[in-house]
Order: sequence, then C-alpha cells, then structure tokens
Amino acid sequence: MENLNLFNYNGFPVSFRSKDTEVMLNATQMASAFRKRPGKWLELPSTEQFLSQLEAIRKTDRSQLIQTINGVGTWMHEDVAMEFARWLSPSFAIWCNDRIKELLKFKATAIHPEDLLNPDFIINLATELKKEREEKERITQTAMLQEKELLKAAPKVHYYNNVLQSESLIPTNVIAKDMGMSAVTLNRILHRQKIIYRSGKTWVLYHEYQNKGYTRSKTHTFTDNEGNLKTAVTTYWTERGRAFIQYMVGNGFKKSADKAQSA
Repeated sequence: MENLNLFNYNGFPVSFRSKDTEVMLNATQMASAFRKRPGKWLELPSTEQFLSQLEAIRKTDRSQLIQTINGVGTWMHEDVAMEFARWLSPSFAIWCNDRIKELLKFKATAIHPEDLLNPDFIINLATELKKEREEKERITQTAMLQEKELLKAAPKVHYYNNVLQSESLIPTNVIAKDMGMSAVTLNRILHRQKIIYRSGKTWVLYHEYQNKGYTRSKTHTFTDNEGNLKTAVTTYWTERGRAFIQYMVGNGFKKSADKAQSA
C-alpha cells in the first residue's frame, strides 16, 4: 500500500510517496521552492553520470528512478531526490533527509487498524514524533550558538593567527615609543623586573623567559672609527614579545601604584 504525505518547507508544499522501504519525492514541488525546474538539473552532464552509476549499482532502470505524471509533476526516487535537493540547497537536502527518515521510521512501526481507534496509541505516536523534532531543533540551535561564538571569537583568532604568529621583528625603541617612553627607560624597567639583563653590549632574556618566542637576534656588520669591519648582535622583539612587554610593564606599573597607595 502506498501512502502520500504532504510536508511544508518555508511555505511550499512538498509531497512524499512512501511504499515499503522506499520513498518518492515530488521534484517539481521541490524545485518550485527555489524558483527552479527539475529539467535544468537533469540536463547536467554530472546528473547523467550520477544516474547511470545509480542504475548500474541498484540494478534498476531510469523509469523506476524518475517518473513524470501529467498534471502532477516529476517524481524522483529518494536516492535521486537527495542528490537533486543538494543541488537546490544543502539545508533543504538535510530537511528532505529528515522527512524521509521520519516516514520510514514510523512506517516501520507495526500499525494495525484497531490502533488508529486507540487514543493512547495516537498520543504516544504524536509524542514520539514531537520529541524527535524537538531534539533536531535543539541540535540546530546548539549549532547556531556555536557558530555565533565562533564569529565572536573571530577577532581573537585573527589576532593570534595573524599578529602573534607574525614573523616580523620589532626594535625596542619602536615598542617603547608606542608606550610613551624611551628605549633606555623601557630596558631599565624590564631589567628591574628581571626580564632582561646585559650580556656585553646586548640585552638578553633571563632563562625563565627564553625559548618562548619573545625575541630574535640579528647579527649585523658595521665599520668602527678606525675603519675596521666588525659584527654586533641586536635583540629584536616578536609580536608575541611586544604583547608580553605591554602586559608585564602594565602590571608592574599597577603593582607600583597599588604599593604606593597602601603605604
């Protein structure tokens, strides 16, 4: 026995015919929800390739997969309809798949004529359907919230990926200028906080802060007053190091202020 079920997608009716364990969908109605026609999809070379493969694998012919009924429209077997739905819209394909699962699930439940006269049976059946739809709605809402959180976090992710991970190197005087002080003052503060110390003529990090990606060293050549070519090592800060300095120096000033107020 074949059953005809009518569902509503965004105000557009879509008919499903179920029989045994297979479902046919009205492709004309499916397409009308997107102002398209099934014929456009059926003309695609990729569609022809898909249908040929499906015929071979399912060991069936085209007339079993696609049926055109005058005055009703084009009907597609669920295997074909799902491929067609994906072409129309991924979210619509998911909706169609959910309706097919509902039809097959509740059809598989043994329903006897006398059951239809039993109010408790009808209530239980409707309750199960409601629970299933509520669960799908919950999953959808969770996915939407997760997407919202990802969008909210996007600027931070961008900052981490494109700024903190940047390979650019920054001289101390540039960072100091941004913080409203000289490089000498900044180095003195970092030294007082036991972040850097002098090794010869070069400022280097204390062991605690090494190997964290805060600094890089560059060797350059110069000519001294006597005309001799010499080399020197200069420490540069990475973007991660700049963020570290701003945090540490800012905290250091705050602690100093708090200490002064409590004195």
